[in-house]
Amino acid sequence: MPHLLVNLEDRADCKKAVELLTRRLRRGCGPQGQGRRGMDLQGSDDAHEGGAGKRGRGKEDVASLPLPQKLKRIQSRGMWKHLLKIAQSAEQPLSLPELDELLGLSKNKMRSLKAIMAKLENRFELQFLKVDPDAGEDVSGNPRYMMPARIRRQILRLASA
Repeated sequence: MPHLLVNLEDRADCKKAVELLTRRLRRGCGPQGQGRRGMDLQGSDDAHEGGAGKRGRGKEDVASLPLPQKLKRIQSRGMWKHLLKIAQSAEQPLSLPELDELLGLSKNKMRSLKAIMAKLENRFELQFLKVDPDAGEDVSGNPRYMMPARIRRQILRLASA
């Protein structure tokens, strides 16, 4: 648990501490992880005033965006370069170890990337890699995955823009 040390006799130190605490409260830090999302520091609820709050879009809003806007948001994340490589290189269904080899990743790196992808998939209500039942399994018995065509087209379109 981080601690905040403040020299209460130093006005500048107190001001800096208040600013730090304000940022923490707005990010949702609080007892047992329960934040005050949607609340300003005076306690008025932004939701009652019809505003989206100072935190931006919620999970529901992000999931309701059209596919190009969802991918545009994902484009700024580190995962984007891997999604782009998969969209460019994997034209046939491949298992995760085969994707490791195709993309030049270390052994089992694709499993880690798939777990990170799952977080984005849940947040944005997408599925970047779907099991292809017609493709069978690789020599080790791993299922083969394929990127859906509409997601692949959008990723390639964003990359070329």
